[in-house]
Amino acid sequence: MFIGAGIVKINIPYSHSLKDKRKVIKSIINSLQNKYNLSVSEVGSLDNKTIGEIGFSMVSYDKKYINSLFDKILDFINSNYDIVVLDENYEIMKYWGELCLIEI
Repeated sequence: MFIGAGIVKINIPYSHSLKDKRKVIKSIINSLQNKYNLSVSEVGSLDNKTIGEIGFSMVSYDKKYINSLFDKILDFINSNYDIVVLDENYEIMKYWGELCLIEI
């Protein structure tokens, strides 16, 4: 079994308040959860009104599926929201049993 986890850091240039930012972040989170069945949350830059960090994770028996899902997530965010992706980072780990993760 493979576990994938990632963070996408975004800039929301038209956001003028934390309320504006959180509205966009919540929309992205809800869309990703519904479309791709992920665990998703805002994980950083909580007090910055234009920068957001969204973390997500998934589990699959197929490493290729997780890789393709990361690409789909980035494409979805870029094409459906008026934001700029500043940074993206993800890892895929192999789960061997009893709390043993190996980064691959």
